[in-house]
Amino acid sequence: FSTMTSPCYGSAIITSDNPIAGVLIEHPHSGTPITFVQAMRLSTPQDESEKIYVPSVKNDFCGGSGCGVAGAAVLNTGDLAAEVTITLTVTKLGINAPGGVSKGDVYTDTATIQPGENYNFSKWNDNLGGLPEGTMAAAIIECTNGQTIVGSSNDSKTQGDFPGQAKVKYAAFPDELATSKAAAPMVKEFLGVFTGGVTVQNVGTASDYINIEYHEFGTSSVCTMRTKNLIPVGGAAETNFVSVVGGNQFTIGGDCTNFSQLAGSEYSVIAYTDGGEDIIVMVTENTPNGTLDTSRYEGVNTTP
Repeated sequence: FSTMTSPCYGSAIITSDNPIAGVLIEHPHSGTPITFVQAMRLSTPQDESEKIYVPSVKNDFCGGSGCGVAGAAVLNTGDLAAEVTITLTVTKLGINAPGGVSKGDVYTDTATIQPGENYNFSKWNDNLGGLPEGTMAAAIIECTNGQTIVGSSNDSKTQGDFPGQAKVKYAAFPDELATSKAAAPMVKEFLGVFTGGVTVQNVGTASDYINIEYHEFGTSSVCTMRTKNLIPVGGAAETNFVSVVGGNQFTIGGDCTNFSQLAGSEYSVIAYTDGGEDIIVMVTENTPNGTLDTSRYEGVNTTP
């Protein structure tokens, strides 16, 4: 079924006379063992915005540990039909990216979403504005006629030693919560069977350099990274496999002279911009050999 017409896919708005909280859980109904369970917090009125951010959208993006697809689901919480535009800025090229595609390329698409209804921007629905196969992009999703929206992302990945697909959900970021500084309390870099990183999206109004500090657990060591190039509005910088390929995107300093020094430890991470442009941060954790599921959480924006 198309995710637009399937009787098994939709949206829900839950109300109560008293304060409530909740989570969404999704899993298969069959399989021994069941290979994944996805969970994310439910959106609240504080998540409603006319502009939201999804830092990772993928069209069959293939890297060293597998191939992934990620979209963006948008729910209209307003009273009228919402005219919505998604702007996708390419942030990373996969090993299967076609020639002629570059980081920073921009693609757009539009949709009209009725009140209370959900719309899924995805390669499966051919509504990513022509985003090429083999690319990862950061998305800005904006309602242009004053209605509020919330969103989420569903990311799936085929990995060589993992049965079925690894899957993860996370909430989109509302514009009102973005600041020029954000933090992530737990990021692993090739520690045991796990590794991870942060994706930092520039959601300000001008290009800016992004700085990322890795504070090593249990020590006073701080390794600093700064993007070699300005990150455009809507674009992102990310530190996945940073101890191996960090030199492609960052310069390194602080207590580190080489990116390989980052491997084998766990960190708390702080990200900020040179010129004060706003950012949001998403954290990823996975296994380099693809034997376990992927997990993600939203970074915490702070007052600079």
